[in-house]
Amino acid sequence: EHGLRCPRDVSVTGFNHMPFVDRFTPSLTTVHIPHRELGVKSAELLLERIANPNIQPRTIRLRPHLVVGRSTRALGAREQPAEETPHTVARIARTVR
Repeated sequence: EHGLRCPRDVSVTGFNHMPFVDRFTPSLTTVHIPHRELGVKSAELLLERIANPNIQPRTIRLRPHLVVGRSTRALGAREQPAEETPHTVARIARTVR
């Protein structure tokens, strides 16, 4: 609609690395959240609290990781190779909704 191309004109990044992100062209760069590890740690904390209600609260930090697709490029980097067909950002946004 606006003549913008991803990633030439704008980079697009998702969050949560959902199963459908592999259907986008170009492939979506996204942040992966370790859901399984999050659930395991939550259950461990809950069981600790049940066993010892007076235990001090603690914070556990889990590291997400970046899954780099072709929807982003480094600042100052050259355009993507010609074999990849660019799609407009507007089309990608409609697909995500």
